[in-house]
Amino acid sequence: MKRIIVELWIAGRHFVQELPPEPYQQAEFLWDGRDWRGDLITWSVKGKARIGYLYDVYFWRPYEGHLAFGQPGTEPTGYASHYEYPFEMDRTVSVDKFGEGTIARGWTLSPHHSANPTSPDTLILGDGGTLKYGTRIMDVIAGQYHYGLSGMGGPAEDASIDEPHELATDGKGNVFINTPFYGTTFKKHVLKIDRDGIIDIYAGNGSNIISGDGGPAIAAGLGGVTDIVADGVGNLYIANYHQVRKVGLNGIINTIAGTGTAGYSGDGKTWGQF
Repeated sequence: MKRIIVELWIAGRHFVQELPPEPYQQAEFLWDGRDWRGDLITWSVKGKARIGYLYDVYFWRPYEGHLAFGQPGTEPTGYASHYEYPFEMDRTVSVDKFGEGTIARGWTLSPHHSANPTSPDTLILGDGGTLKYGTRIMDVIAGQYHYGLSGMGGPAEDASIDEPHELATDGKGNVFINTPFYGTTFKKHVLKIDRDGIIDIYAGNGSNIISGDGGPAIAAGLGGVTDIVADGVGNLYIANYHQVRKVGLNGIINTIAGTGTAGYSGDGKTWGQF
């Protein structure tokens, strides 16, 4: 081990300390309680702490054979890489309210209202409604920050999504996500998150070969999807390089434009090339 890097992210700020490769050490960060804009934080916040142990990387002799790519080496060469390998561990830390301040950025509270302790820009009204302090809130609706495809049929926030690309929404509040074939799972799918936040495979059997017209979309091969669009009633349109396919409300997929062959032909007909 060469050295130890300790990092802390809190309120949009980043702190770093570098320590020697020795045991029983402590890293102490002094935070003034202000966010990245310089505003004083008057509520409890959560941050992320990371400890990284950095090692030198050495080249190994390649696997002998015609399929050596991606195979582990057989023995060390003694030649060091220009890169370092970080073995990292993350954990969430909580920091209690810093100092004294007005709850919810200047709001005064009647006996019928209360501030949301986990969202300081939100006031919970006595009639059951909520009021936000003019701030656009960004939140994660799906995915767990790592590769893979899992958690289908459950809450989208607990699922793993392999390299999501194009997104589409329909008039009912559903969200569709295109996952490419070249992700880590090498599976081609279109996922759907319904209004209740449940995610599942909506189209695609994982194959990169086009198939399945006239049948259930979930059993069809989607090919190289380049874009997805949904209309107001919930129909989904899937474009690949030379076709446009439609998944109807009944879950059946059909080609509605294109023959699958590159070209420009068929104007005024029920088939065409593009």
